[in-house]
Amino acid sequence: NAVEVKDLGVATATSMFFRTLAGSLGRAVFGTILTSTVRSEIPQRLGISPDEATSIIRAPSDIRALPDASRDAVVETLATGVGRIYLVCTGIMIVGLIALLGGLSVAIR
Repeated sequence: NAVEVKDLGVATATSMFFRTLAGSLGRAVFGTILTSTVRSEIPQRLGISPDEATSIIRAPSDIRALPDASRDAVVETLATGVGRIYLVCTGIMIVGLIALLGGLSVAIR
């Protein structure tokens, strides 16, 4: 509603482009958070290399095959990584809410 009718297609395409770009960026950032958690926490708990830690989490059957204590450490590490992702998401949502509340108001036509 903030653009002329003749520019509506361009505005819609631009909006969708930036949504897609933000989604890709978000997945990259959240994947990095999870991977860095796995590569730092699992080696400390199990005494393996970071590369082995990332290969363990690729298949649930590999996690199930671990001894109980090791499996619990891997599951706890994954839960910690997902928890960190949610914390980052919460911060991003708060920034978005502040931007929304402080933004311009455009009347709907």
